[in-house]
Amino acid sequence: MAEPSGTAAAHSSDDAMRRWLGLAVGYHSARYLDQIVAFKTVAGPGGVDGLPALYVWEVAHCREPDGMRWAFIVWDVSGGGVRFRDCADRDEAMALYALPTERGIAAVQGCPGVYLRRSAQTA
Repeated sequence: MAEPSGTAAAHSSDDAMRRWLGLAVGYHSARYLDQIVAFKTVAGPGGVDGLPALYVWEVAHCREPDGMRWAFIVWDVSGGGVRFRDCADRDEAMALYALPTERGIAAVQGCPGVYLRRSAQTA
């Protein structure tokens, strides 16, 4: 899947959000059964490449043959990655969604995910 701004670091928060949007659209287009229940942007602690750390938090569910699957998804907009935490039900997913920023980020630290490797930068 091609990214709108390549894999290089974003030069602004707007670039980072455009890069994330391309990735998110591709992911949710491929998984057409996912239904987003809640969605918000979160400013995180610290920064990446001189920009504020930005995150997008989602709660989504998908109907599968063995029942409903719920997930708390944290997109690391600034860092070019995503982590997925499976949840037992809507209540668990929404409880994670309601956590303060640092605790929500910590809640997905050990979860499966992917981060894009950035290409070499030229000065």
